[in-house]
Amino acid sequence: MKEIRNVPKYYIGKNEYQASEVVYGFSASYNVGNALTYLMRCGKKSEEGMSQLAKHVEDIEKAIHHLQMEIKQLHIDDLMKKGMSYKIAKETIEKINKLKLTNEKRNI
Repeated sequence: MKEIRNVPKYYIGKNEYQASEVVYGFSASYNVGNALTYLMRCGKKSEEGMSQLAKHVEDIEKAIHHLQMEIKQLHIDDLMKKGMSYKIAKETIEKINKLKLTNEKRNI
């Protein structure tokens, strides 16, 4: 089968493993897989108009965002296992997260 596209060097480690192979090898979920990919490439990818430091930090922030989405989804899935609909579970978790943010701001 013909390769669809070349894999950029920033997705290949010193051991020649591709980021996608690592994610697949661990059967990671979508969000965890994306977080791993961003972390594996951080510091390696450059972007026009961004300093290397800014791009490095951006990739870490993207990884954190995907991990936060994964945590939210795990909580939603847990509520659904207890019989709650997806819509109600999502709304419940969003309300809880909003309350946590409000409390964190008060404690600052």
